[in-house]
Amino acid sequence: MYNYELVVLIDPGATHNFLSLAIIQQLKVPIIPTPGFGVSLGTGKSVEGKGKCQGVLLHIQGLDIQEEFLPLTLGNSDVILGIQWLEKLGPVTTNWKTQVMKLQIEGQGVTLKGDPSLDRAKISLKTTIRTLGSVGVGYLVHLNQLEGQQLTAKTKEYPASWLLCFTNMPLFSHGKEAYHQ
Repeated sequence: MYNYELVVLIDPGATHNFLSLAIIQQLKVPIIPTPGFGVSLGTGKSVEGKGKCQGVLLHIQGLDIQEEFLPLTLGNSDVILGIQWLEKLGPVTTNWKTQVMKLQIEGQGVTLKGDPSLDRAKISLKTTIRTLGSVGVGYLVHLNQLEGQQLTAKTKEYPASWLLCFTNMPLFSHGKEAYHQ
């Protein structure tokens, strides 16, 4: 887009296409006024937006995509291509583990490959504490090699690899140590 490298998330869980407000401002993409709209994020949070960007052209791995996008503050992505775009493709073969999509465009086979460096990494203790601190409370479930271990109601000690965080008792784990706040 505008000879600018962007991080694009292809998300079948998103009903629409979204373009980051930061990118819109940086690249001076025109926004056409519309009534406000609400978006429910995967985090459960709802946000409001307004306007739309029409005819935005993306060039992704040799594929030109011209779509309408809703402007929204996005996290780690600059663009989200949702069902609004995906439903136009017809049959698509996707391997989410290897981040490969295969589809046909005008009779030609197209393969899109994700960038493994953008894969989600393990979260650090510091990031976990900061994130849970900003939202108040949360759940942390860490399961690691529980096979062969039998837990019962009478069990008083749980394996160090089995930690749960309950709503009113935040617990942060890092390795075999547990930190209570």
